[in-house]
Amino acid sequence: MIRVLRSTECAYRLQGLRYANTLSSRADVVVCGGGIAGTSTAYHLAKRGKKVCLFEKDVIGCGGASGVSQGLVTAPIFWQDSTNQQLADMSLKLYSQLAESGKFKFTKCGRVYLASTLPNEILLRRMFSRGILHNDDVELIDCQTEMLQRWPYLQTEDVQLALYSPEDIALDQVALCQELARLAQENGAEVFEGCEVQEVLLGDEKQVYAVKTSCGLVEAPAFVDASGMWTGTLTVKGLQHRHLQTAAYPCTYSYIHTSKLPTGLVSDNTPVFNDLDGNIMIRATGFKTLCSGFHEEGVKPLQRQGVEFGQWHYPEPDWDKFETSLEKLLYRCPLLGETDHGDLICGMESYTPDKAPCVGETSQAKGYYVLNGLNGQGLSLAGGLGQILADWICDNVPKIDVARVDIGRFLELHANTQYLVERVPEIAAMTYSNMYHSHQCHTARNLRMSPIYHQLRDAGAVFGEIMGYERPLWFEKNTKSDRNALQQGQDVLLGKPSWFERVASEYEACRERVGLMDMSSFSKFDISGPDAVKFLQYLCSANIDRPIGSTVYTGMQHDGGGYVTDCTLSRISENSFFMVAPTIQQERCMTWMKKWVKALKANVHVQDVTGMYTALDVIGPSSRYLMSDITGMSMGSQDFPTFHCKEINIGMATGIRAISVTHCGELGWVIYIPNEVAQNVYERILEAGEEYSMLHAGYYTLRQLRIEKFYVYWGQDINATVTPVECGRAFRVDFKKDFIGKKALELQLERGVSKRFVQLLVDKHDKETDPWPQGGETLFRDGKPVGVTTSAAYGFTLGCQVCIAYVENKDFGVSTEFIQRGKYELDIAGKRFPNIDTKPALHLHQDWTHPPIVVQQQVITNNHQCPVTDDIRFSIINAISQKPGIWDSQREKTTGHNRKELFAEVTREVNQQHQVEPPLMPDEVEKQWKNLKDTYIKTRKKLTYNTDGGVIPPKWKFYGSLTFLESLIRSNNKRRFEEEEAISMYSLKSKRLREDDLEDDDEYMGFCRSLVYPMREIGYKDRVELLKLQKAIRDLVHDAQMNVLIKSQNSRFL
Repeated sequence: MIRVLRSTECAYRLQGLRYANTLSSRADVVVCGGGIAGTSTAYHLAKRGKKVCLFEKDVIGCGGASGVSQGLVTAPIFWQDSTNQQLADMSLKLYSQLAESGKFKFTKCGRVYLASTLPNEILLRRMFSRGILHNDDVELIDCQTEMLQRWPYLQTEDVQLALYSPEDIALDQVALCQELARLAQENGAEVFEGCEVQEVLLGDEKQVYAVKTSCGLVEAPAFVDASGMWTGTLTVKGLQHRHLQTAAYPCTYSYIHTSKLPTGLVSDNTPVFNDLDGNIMIRATGFKTLCSGFHEEGVKPLQRQGVEFGQWHYPEPDWDKFETSLEKLLYRCPLLGETDHGDLICGMESYTPDKAPCVGETSQAKGYYVLNGLNGQGLSLAGGLGQILADWICDNVPKIDVARVDIGRFLELHANTQYLVERVPEIAAMTYSNMYHSHQCHTARNLRMSPIYHQLRDAGAVFGEIMGYERPLWFEKNTKSDRNALQQGQDVLLGKPSWFERVASEYEACRERVGLMDMSSFSKFDISGPDAVKFLQYLCSANIDRPIGSTVYTGMQHDGGGYVTDCTLSRISENSFFMVAPTIQQERCMTWMKKWVKALKANVHVQDVTGMYTALDVIGPSSRYLMSDITGMSMGSQDFPTFHCKEINIGMATGIRAISVTHCGELGWVIYIPNEVAQNVYERILEAGEEYSMLHAGYYTLRQLRIEKFYVYWGQDINATVTPVECGRAFRVDFKKDFIGKKALELQLERGVSKRFVQLLVDKHDKETDPWPQGGETLFRDGKPVGVTTSAAYGFTLGCQVCIAYVENKDFGVSTEFIQRGKYELDIAGKRFPNIDTKPALHLHQDWTHPPIVVQQQVITNNHQCPVTDDIRFSIINAISQKPGIWDSQREKTTGHNRKELFAEVTREVNQQHQVEPPLMPDEVEKQWKNLKDTYIKTRKKLTYNTDGGVIPPKWKFYGSLTFLESLIRSNNKRRFEEEEAISMYSLKSKRLREDDLEDDDEYMGFCRSLVYPMREIGYKDRVELLKLQKAIRDLVHDAQMNVLIKSQNSRFL
């Protein structure tokens, strides 16, 4: 067993260094914890000139998780997300730099990943692609003979693919922590061993002002809790529960420490081996062997109840629980069974619900920072996390995107002990696995649900979880009402997924008819008060001061111009707004707005109403008719245009907010229903939707729709490091007003940017057999890596994979010319999809700054026209209907400047209403109008009627809006009829002469022919009168038939 050192004197002898013994009364920052997280933070803060006090209750580097760490540092290519890649890269560079002093052991041993199944083989190929992007000398080995030659002490017959990463290192973690503490001390920090932090004191507005320790009291405005597994047990005077609520919890794990393998083929430079399918690790050196394994039955959460700060002890190892891992270890490395002895060592580590660290300032207390929840990868990430947190404290903003690791992503409910106890064993079992965006955990589910959860489950919903919220990913067709809804909706890495056909049906409904989607998980806020407009105008980059009933899509930027969040804001009244933001932004949005309410001293009240409304998204071309049916209101483009908000009634339910924004680019409304009437409204929608063949749809359908329309999402495509200029949303920014980040955006417009977003269409991709893009794929321009995909989906309309990616050129910037002149390739799991030919873009969206890059047969096109959406067409019709000079029968043929000026006016109105970028041109509007008018005339000729003579409304969505053209058509038809009548009179007379000569002239047909021309003339002049006449004739014929029948029956009886 490893014995944890407790004596400070022993530490002094080990290092020949005495830490501080006199406590200062004041400091800029107090750091609690002398492990790798605390010493890294103290080191970087001291380098930035901060006066730091670091407290460790035992010995620097010897307590907590750092004390039992195996000393292994994972290279950046292991991680899928860019944040962890950057943090690992920063850590690796820091340790390499410090190792030059020779104060601690540092071995660049490398690591070998083994894959025995196809999914993990694809995962390794993705890692290999990331390695190329990082310029690492990674190797892929698919020859089992070569594997046997290189590592003969391993069983590799079942291994399909191996990846060698040369950048992984092994080091002495205790000595590393002590070196960081020594360097922090050289830069002015005070380091105390054997000194316990007892209490954090909060003052007014819950601001940290002092820290009480066993050595005395230190006044400080900032406190960093890097106590690892003990975070949450420290007393905080001024908080309701007297403890910090944090979404991290300790879990035990075990590993074996044995003697050297009985072979002369291993040394300190032998790589670490990770078996991805067995979830095990082997580190063989010239004098010892370390082995570990992570399985749910082998890890166990600790009980927190009644535990005081720093009082946890390592439990006794359990060989029975380690049996599964041991069997896999002995299979992969049979020589382990021949070692002299082996000790099972039990360690503890802090884990989070989503396997990402917690770092940043907590919303519970100002100046209280946390760095914990490192999920078994503390040494690999803590070097970078310490630097990021130091920059955060000094500059108020981190230098990289930290959304993935920001403590603000969690709500208070995620700190619930029972929730964590159920979740963290599953996370701990994935220590050697990667979690993609689509991964779904199976533990701690059904925490947050919408009021219609059970109805959706009975309708076939397959649920995924985000922020603890259950939401449908897609809907199965044949399911039982009592089915287990906790299925994993995880994207496959290779070939067509099981949900493909179902999502295709949902997609078709949303594009062709109408779909219904539960979007209740979105964050929702009410913002009101006398200063609401002024407050939001400063926080938002778009113009918020619009008329009541308007809805605006906007970003909230920080000083650097990046997105704090994006959202929609609907003006409910003069001084009140309704805000909708991404699900993962619930806590961060609230924290950000409260911060600025205080800073601006604004008379504004912000209320989180996320849990008060059920949100249903009604999507599709038939949504107008469905919404009209259930509300009794006109939902036409004139009465309820896009980006507007109204309070509506549906049946008996009132207080419903309807917003004409679907978040995916399709026509429709999201209706926000008070929870107490949600089920009633939902049932009414289902009943009314039957007429339009409405289908339920899930979030996978939303993803396919929004990526195909090039709608970026916060947290996947945009974040704090992306600006509106870079992602093509600068046209939504109002530079005429002042707002946070304005100067940074103006500077980008003036100087240009080094990164811009594009859309990729991946042609010649076999969806049945090729690996699917997941986000994170490398994009090559002229053979050189220039960017990475951020999200991907299959485009059912385009018939190919569609990706959103960025193109970056740090040396010379990214211009439109730079994008358009390149030849592009996309690397998907090691398979390159090169460009071959150039074709026009198949699908465009009004928000695009650049047309799509089409990979394989299609690349960037020079077509830079704005796409024309259905909403824009409705607006064109509306504007032209009010300008008879364009369509009136007497003035339609007007030519020259007058008609051009009218179209120019229409164009200006449409561009202003829809904020079109690039703007439409009058020629394009005129072309659209001609197509609409011609289609209306053709559709009108094909009208059908029911048995009562009523017109059956055509399915063409624009027909009802174009009925004002009836007078034009009738006038034209009248002139044409008069001309036809003059010609046909002679023909009729000639025909009558011929018929008089016929002996079998049919008087009935003659009478019918005599009705044709009068009825046609009536129809040309008044369609309604014609329908009435037809009905009257049918009624007379029916009555006559009945009279004849009755008379014949009577005569028979007589």
